Amino acid sequence: MVRASFLLLSFSLVFLPVVTFAETATSDSMTVSDAKPVKANLEKLVGKSVTLKLSSGEELGGKVSKVGPEAVQLSELTGREYFDAVVPLEKIVALIVRTKAG
Repeated sequence: MVRASFLLLSFSLVFLPVVTFAETATSDSMTVSDAKPVKANLEKLVGKSVTLKLSSGEELGGKVSKVGPEAVQLSELTGREYFDAVVPLEKIVALIVRTKAG
């Protein structure tokens, strides 16, 4: 019984910070009223994790590093953490953001 409690406590201490400090955006922070809503929202999400749905149908996830007038730079790509990508804004058809910690 004591061993089971210790294992549960150990598990909680290891994984609780991950759940508590997960990067999320609030649904209030997303806007669609700007002339360039994808660019405006990406600018608000610098440093946060996002997934971009591209016109090719591919999804690309990572952290928003920089947003320029024509492109966005993603770092720590999902599944390719040591790589960065520069994506033209015109190729983005959807911006997917986690809004609730799970």
